Amino acid sequence: LIVEDNLSSVKRLERYLSALGHEIVGIAANTSDAMNLFVEVSPDLVIMDIELEDNEEGGIILAKAINKINETPIIFLSSKLENRSIKRKVARISSTVILSKPLNEDVLEVNIEKVIYESKSKRGEANDLLWLTERTRSKVKVSIEEICYIHKQARDPTIGGNDISIFTETDKVVHVSTLTDFLKKV
Repeated sequence: LIVEDNLSSVKRLERYLSALGHEIVGIAANTSDAMNLFVEVSPDLVIMDIELEDNEEGGIILAKAINKINETPIIFLSSKLENRSIKRKVARISSTVILSKPLNEDVLEVNIEKVIYESKSKRGEANDLLWLTERTRSKVKVSIEEICYIHKQARDPTIGGNDISIFTETDKVVHVSTLTDFLKKV
């Protein structure tokens, strides 16, 4: 669920999240629409601005209300990280991370993985999904349990870099990584 009142930020987030393989279940610009959407779609993650069109700290108010329902991971976005009061308020809300605007796609990706992993760990759920990067830079989700075997590919001098082939029961993914880095990730 995206909660953001700036249209260009929404478009950027939609692009980033889609490229990472996430489904966007709703977009809201204010606290009341966001809460209604949250209850309706029950998202796995909420990404929201702290300042919303109806309240300067609307994101914080909304996060507290969401946490009363369940501890859905929340990633806050803010262009005002120099405000210590805001940072203290966010720090007191469970299952949250705060990121600075303008947003960096790599930082967003790492923090999505972090908050989702932490949320699943709190609930005692195993986190057996890997996000793999293909040569086309697209992201593919693969369950560790589905991996049948891994093959280190010979280095292609025309392309360069390292690739490994990951074979599941139904698919083959060519992941841009060294075997050592992949094994560390697993």
